[in-house]
Amino acid sequence: ILNVSHVDISNRAVKVVEHTDQYHNGKCACGRVCDHAGKVDADGYCTFCKALVEVFETGGKRYTSLENALDAAQADDTITLRGPLAIENAEPIEISKNIILNLNGFTLSKSHEKALLRILGSNVVITNGKVQSTCTSKPANAVEVGKFGHTGAKLTLDNVTLEGSTNGSGLSILTGNEAVVTSGTFPGGIYTEGTLTMSGGSADRLELGALEGIPVTLSGGSFDSIKIKNGADYQSLLAEGYAYQKQDGTLVRLSEMNENTAVTVVKCSHPDDSSGGNVCPYCGYAAEVTKTDGSTSYHRTVDAAIAAAGDGTVKLLADAGA
Repeated sequence: ILNVSHVDISNRAVKVVEHTDQYHNGKCACGRVCDHAGKVDADGYCTFCKALVEVFETGGKRYTSLENALDAAQADDTITLRGPLAIENAEPIEISKNIILNLNGFTLSKSHEKALLRILGSNVVITNGKVQSTCTSKPANAVEVGKFGHTGAKLTLDNVTLEGSTNGSGLSILTGNEAVVTSGTFPGGIYTEGTLTMSGGSADRLELGALEGIPVTLSGGSFDSIKIKNGADYQSLLAEGYAYQKQDGTLVRLSEMNENTAVTVVKCSHPDDSSGGNVCPYCGYAAEVTKTDGSTSYHRTVDAAIAAAGDGTVKLLADAGA
């Protein structure tokens, strides 16, 4: 069956046959798109082409598009995806309301060149599923946080897969905006010029842009590569008391860390190693302070640790020197 909207029939040898319906996601192999008019059953499916029509749900009602569900949603509402969906919007769908998008174990995909979702709200959450760019013509991101001229967007990600197209990023964070990752996978990686806090998950790569002072805090996560374009040192990306660990389980000295080293971020065990001088060569700190209330902090010098300790305890992480 030839799609008459795509095929130059004048240059093809063809045979005219009786039409048979071959629908997939609401579109027949011949190019015809089902209008679903008067054919949607009580469960939200088209009785003719069998496609899921009412694909999003929020507030007890179902909607045919994410845009319609967003229009209906109130702050802090959950919008749930009811099945896999490929969308063909030319522009990214912008999420400006502070909602939870529950992908419900399904995949939201798009083959056009621009990102599928753009986060503009100040407290948006995406959970439990996959957002994927299937574009083949150029690199494309799956999800972008913020846009040029817009700051203050924040996205929290839990149990998700964000997959960019070839050479595109799963997650891209623009300047003045923020993402928090607690778990998930990022084929195509994470690119950031904004704030990134990551306590779990894995990414093919983590790449910091060329802008100075990009705030990144890692207390977990695995990375095939971490590339820094702005001259920051690898220690500055780590949360206090954390270190990089190779795939064989050994810790990486900060002086030896580079973009070609695959690592997982773990709590530093401060092995006995004098190569860092007066600081632990793996996390970069000289001492750990435990306050009487149980809180801990890390300090680059012993003097700073003593000053901060009060009635607490100071634990040396390296030779204090003379």
